[in-house]
Amino acid sequence: MSRWLLCLLAVTVAAIVALAIWVPRLPVWATIVGALTGLVGYAVFLWRRLLANKSMEDRALELLAEHRPEDAAIIYERLLGRLRRLHHGHAIVLYNLAGARMREGKLDASLALLSTVELGSSDAPILSYLVACELAMAFGYRGQVDAAEYWITEAKRRETPESGYVVLSAEMVVRCQGDRLEEFI
Repeated sequence: MSRWLLCLLAVTVAAIVALAIWVPRLPVWATIVGALTGLVGYAVFLWRRLLANKSMEDRALELLAEHRPEDAAIIYERLLGRLRRLHHGHAIVLYNLAGARMREGKLDASLALLSTVELGSSDAPILSYLVACELAMAFGYRGQVDAAEYWITEAKRRETPESGYVVLSAEMVVRCQGDRLEEFI
């Protein structure tokens, strides 16, 4: 059972017990209906918030496609403020913000964000692979070829069947920085 469902179940039981204690003359069925109504209302609230976050992220991706990384970064920062440190959602928004910062040319900020995601992405193999590729690209753009090659090796080690070929773009950046493009071609 997921952590979210366990929390929801705990809140429901707590609400039923609280209503039974506070209003002892209330029939049991009314107590249960009241608690379940509150639970459904809270679930609707969470669902609407999830949809709002999704629409914000979609808008940020559109801005990145329109080559407006500054505006996309603003939206990602707002999203980070709205999200609690949820398991993958927070890491994905951090990853996307790091990509926007890299497209802005703010490599130090991008590396800091990617390092944060790297620390917590070990249980999400595809995210771990993508972070390694982005770290390789960021170090490549900075001209730190040795660090970039380390992250390319790390990305190849983390590859999964679903990974695709993102590591190739990182390799191309590094080869261009190291004047070894002929080796890549």
